[in-house]
Amino acid sequence: MDPQLEAFKKNKSVELVSSFNNTVNSLRSQLQSNINIIKKFRLHTKNKNKIIRFLNKKYNSTITRLKKKLAANIKKVNLLTSLPQRNTSDKFAVLVGINYKNTPNELYGCINDTKNIQNILQTKYGFKHFVFLTDDTNNKPTKQNILFSLTKLLVNSISGDSLFFLYSGHGTCTTDLNNDELDGQDELIVPINATNINTCIIDDELNQIIKNNLKPGVKLFALFDSCFSGTILDLKYNLDKLDNVIINPNIIDTLGQVFMISGCTDKQTSADTFINNQNTGAMTFSFIQTIEQYGISITLKQLVENMRTLLTDNGFEQIPQLSSGKSFDINTQTILF
Repeated sequence: MDPQLEAFKKNKSVELVSSFNNTVNSLRSQLQSNINIIKKFRLHTKNKNKIIRFLNKKYNSTITRLKKKLAANIKKVNLLTSLPQRNTSDKFAVLVGINYKNTPNELYGCINDTKNIQNILQTKYGFKHFVFLTDDTNNKPTKQNILFSLTKLLVNSISGDSLFFLYSGHGTCTTDLNNDELDGQDELIVPINATNINTCIIDDELNQIIKNNLKPGVKLFALFDSCFSGTILDLKYNLDKLDNVIINPNIIDTLGQVFMISGCTDKQTSADTFINNQNTGAMTFSFIQTIEQYGISITLKQLVENMRTLLTDNGFEQIPQLSSGKSFDINTQTILF
């Protein structure tokens, strides 16, 4: 049994069910809105009820048809004997931004970060395919949806693809229990529905998804604009603030190449700030400004160094970190796209 095929089937089925539920919710809201409008019409009650019965019948008929279509599509997925393949490589991005609206821990720039990153990926790197998970999207950035979207991003890729993953939101840390961390600390990101450490996403989970699903020849670039994010993907090669490469012997090389830039070190916090008349994550701002200023041919070393300088010049203490899944030459390596 091919584990990648089984993962694809599971993820595709979840995607189909999610799309069905979103459509049903939309149709239900539309039905209720139409019924409320009809109730305000200056018509006899008998005529109003007749129209409402017609709308309900039409709604139920549509739902029945959609259920049959869902069942048929899931059956097709389960009958697959191999992964569907594209012939041409492409570029795909998953952008997660959580403002935690109307909560005591509300942030203000994370949704803007997803929009600003989308813009630079489109204009500078030619990305066309985007998945958004924010407070405002139908699919919320829950733990399940974030893990599902990252997994799907990797599972659906083919050799030659360039992938981008952004997480902008809260981060936290906890004690490392499986002894794979050099500092004894695990790093976590905080989904919109998290209530405690156990409902956050730990770095071990993110690393496992990459380990299980990243394919040879696929390139993944990730930004984590969150607190305590220095080694959030648990990658083997980590560039410290003095440009020394720290190798974690507890971690194996990834099959495809992964580069990750964090908002700060594992011991620092990342700022949610207001710059150029807009709320934004400080690290995301420095990433975009550096690309805008120096262009897409900038090396990763120049990118990170200029991001750090820009943050320092603007009064921020956080120090973005660079890590990778495979060894590379920091003096010549550019962004992978």
